[in-house]
Amino acid sequence: MTASELQKAARAVPFRPFELVTGDGQRFAVPTADHFSLGPARRLATVWFDDDSHSILDVDLITHLTYLSGKSPLRKPSKR
Repeated sequence: MTASELQKAARAVPFRPFELVTGDGQRFAVPTADHFSLGPARRLATVWFDDDSHSILDVDLITHLTYLSGKSPLRKPSKR
């Protein structure tokens, strides 16, 4: 995915919750726009969790995103 595609999903109105998926199968839920940010160079994406912890992802390693139905509980990454 590109940084532009990620930013488009994060700024959509109305916002639709989504999950980022990396090449190794990790999944990162983004339940609100406030839980996602891109770095100034648009090479790194940050997914924030409700406890203020976060995961920093290389945008080039994000293979796709999946829109979630409704609001899902915020969870830390998991392998499927």
